[in-house]
Amino acid sequence: MNEMVIPAMSTGPDNVKLGVEFVGVFFVLWWNLQYLRFMRFWIEPPYKIWTIAIFRIFFAFCFGGALFTLMQDLIQTSRSKASYLEALKFSLEWGLVMIALVYLAEAIKRKRTPESKNTSGK
Repeated sequence: MNEMVIPAMSTGPDNVKLGVEFVGVFFVLWWNLQYLRFMRFWIEPPYKIWTIAIFRIFFAFCFGGALFTLMQDLIQTSRSKASYLEALKFSLEWGLVMIALVYLAEAIKRKRTPESKNTSGK
């Protein structure tokens, strides 16, 4: 009997969980480093200072929560080196997918947003 094996499922649920935690930490770190990029998914510029502050606090809490969850999982669960490598492989694969989706969403948004008209008279 020929069975189709899904790569993510072959790594095991614990490795998938750890991989999601790894990619989650790096993804919300990206939010914190490029907060203006990710704010555009919710609201349009120009931004007021208090709006930026609210988003920065929100992104910082997301990063803190993701890092806390990852650290708690690493401390409480013992794993083999192979298990960590599988989780890292899973997180790299899904991290690349998420990065591609961000760039795709930005391209779609640019395409749908009408270009501003040149009002400078030039």
